[in-house]
Formats: sequence, structure tokens, C-alpha cells
Amino acid sequence: MNVHGFHSVVIWLDIVVLRVELYVNYCFVPIICSIIYLAFNAIYVFAGGCDAYGFPYIYSALDWNAAPFISLLVGIGVILFGMMAFMVHFGLTRLRNKFVKLENFTTADGVKLSTIKQEELSFV
Repeated sequence: MNVHGFHSVVIWLDIVVLRVELYVNYCFVPIICSIIYLAFNAIYVFAGGCDAYGFPYIYSALDWNAAPFISLLVGIGVILFGMMAFMVHFGLTRLRNKFVKLENFTTADGVKLSTIKQEELSFV
């Protein structure tokens, strides 16, 4: 399993085990991160940057010098995949909330989570 796959599994376990809420309006985060990375990648390649093996790109699919149109399509695909992955994670949190009720849990102080306002839970 590659590093990205391992991180996805850890994130899914976090969603199932922890009570961290995920909201639809957070979907801009993967979009902005993808755009920032793609801009960095393009600047890095056009400025003459090389990887550890001397190749003039970080990922061969993002070789802006050899195939800028393909690199642009891959970048758009990365943004779309990030949005889809976010929506899967959002769906998992909704499923978790449907099957795991707050009435069954208490805080370390013994306070039932069902009595705490939703706004107070959003940062827990």
C-alpha cells in the first residue's frame, strides 16, 4: 500500500472512531490545497527544479515542460478527485452520525454528549 492509501485508511478510521464533524462548506479546503500544490509544481518545473534522480519534474504526469496540456488535465483531475474524496468522507460522517447516537456517550466529566450543543462539539 502506498503512502496516500495508508493516509486514507487512517482518515476513515478517524471518522468512524472520533466524533469530529465534517461540513459541506469545508469542501473548499482540498480545492485550495490542490490549486496551491499545482501552482507550486508548475513554478518548480518551469524554474528548472529536479527530483532526487535528476528528472525535471516531481511526478511524470505533471511534466509541464513536455506536456503542459496533459499536466493541466491531470491537475483538473486531482481537484475533482479531491472533491469526490471529500464527499465520500462527508458521507461517512453522516452514516456514522445516523448509526451512532450521541445519547450513548459521555465526556470524561460524565456529561452526556446529547446535552451539549452542536456548536460546542464542532471543535472537539
